[in-house]
Parts: sequence; structure tokens; C-alpha cells
Amino acid sequence: MYSGINRMTPEIVAFESKTFKALANSKRLNIIDLLREREMCVSSIATLTNLNQCNVSQHLLILRNANLIYVKKIGKNNFYRIANRAIYDALDLIADTQRNNNKNENK
Repeated sequence: MYSGINRMTPEIVAFESKTFKALANSKRLNIIDLLREREMCVSSIATLTNLNQCNVSQHLLILRNANLIYVKKIGKNNFYRIANRAIYDALDLIADTQRNNNKNENK
């Protein structure tokens, strides 16, 4: 129920803007999807996305700066994992909304 109180403080707007900007790239969404099941190193992500390691590292930096992923160093490798699995609930909700919109357009 709408209470009439503006819940979108400048801080929330800035946070959400940074998050959506980081997610507004198909390659980064693909990386987020790969990390759904397990943490991965850059070389594994590069192989599975057909991107070079430099490109993957750039995308991972953007995701890290948006606090969407964490990194831990094991030996010489950095392993990346999702910071908060609730991001998948949000992405699934967006996908469901799009599917419902497409169904309604086709009626």
C-alpha cells in the first residue's frame, strides 16, 4: 500500500542507480548468471563467456564497485562470488515481468 511518504532518498537513488548501471550490460549479466552456481576465477569466466581475461576483469571491477560481487585471493587466482544472492530474486522478477508484458502484448 502506498503511504504517500517518499522512500526514494537521494542515497537510495544513488545506490540503485549504481546497481542498475552495473547490470545494464549483457556481458555483466552473463557473468552474474555464471556466478549463480559457484564462485569462479577470471580464466573460467573468460572461457565460458568467450571474452578475453582483460575484458572480464574490467566487467568484474564494475560489478565489484557496485558491491554486487566479492573477490577472494587463493594462491595466484582471484575467485569471484555474488555478494548477495537476493540479486537473483530481483533479476528473476524483472524477467518474469518482461515475460508477462510479452504475453499481454501478444493477446
